[in-house]
Amino acid sequence: MKLVRIEDDPRFFFVVVGEELLPFDIVVPADQRIMMPMQAEEYLPALTAMLSRGDLLQRQHTRLVTAAPDQFKPFRRKLAECALAPPVRPGTVREIASPFAEHASSARYPHFRYMNNGCMQTPTKPISLPSYATAVLPLVQIAAVIGAPVVNVSVTDADQYIAGFAMLTTLVEPKLRAEEAHAGTGPGKSSDFAAILGPALVTPDELSSIQVKTRDQGISYLFTTKLTVNDGWNTVFTARIPWTFAQMIAYASQGTNLFAGDLITVQVLPETVMINSAEGDGGLLRAGDTLSVEIDGIGSHTVAL
Repeated sequence: MKLVRIEDDPRFFFVVVGEELLPFDIVVPADQRIMMPMQAEEYLPALTAMLSRGDLLQRQHTRLVTAAPDQFKPFRRKLAECALAPPVRPGTVREIASPFAEHASSARYPHFRYMNNGCMQTPTKPISLPSYATAVLPLVQIAAVIGAPVVNVSVTDADQYIAGFAMLTTLVEPKLRAEEAHAGTGPGKSSDFAAILGPALVTPDELSSIQVKTRDQGISYLFTTKLTVNDGWNTVFTARIPWTFAQMIAYASQGTNLFAGDLITVQVLPETVMINSAEGDGGLLRAGDTLSVEIDGIGSHTVAL
């Protein structure tokens, strides 16, 4: 199931059914239904509970897909007429550091850093660069969305706390990032202004074709990413991250609380793919450029500067 939020009514999730949207709450079991939600993230525990009940979510999705055109007619919206919002408003964002570094596969833990949760933007709007960023490097990531509160979860149980996945492209000002690294502070203002999230939240049951089950360590995913710059240069890259999301979540939850809507993100494309691109200023994007990102099974979005 693919879920989106719309700007006109961000309290609710909507299910993508072809070229239409239907409210997610019409398929939520009565014991999980929310009468007066304040924000869509309140539905994430219900979504997670449905995922844990065998094929319940898939059956409900099928019910929507096969419904007659006049069924649910008062609730149907045309996707093309809706302005989409980022699929979640995360409380915290933990970005797994350097997954493609040589030492990553042998590292004891998947170390992470925090991102600014206030810079999440919809992929349907052009991005205005701040005054200090004349050129930016895009970092393409997958975000696992936490579906229910958890603390000290084990690796073997962590996958069941994933409500879904969303694509995330973070824009980084490279010169400022180098200054921050030299100062020993790690990424800060250099990646503080724009992270394009969504447009859809994709539930794990949709990704069976790219799953690789690993014994006792959760599920791995083979993410294939296609980049296109200005309708010209393009490349395709398939990544298997050295840690499973179960390992990332289990480590992040040790001694602290994760809440519904929190994000655990990891790059699915090495920075060198853009830096060594055959076009542009070392892979950097400038005002007027357009980057199209497509990730198999997750969807696509366009970053327009």
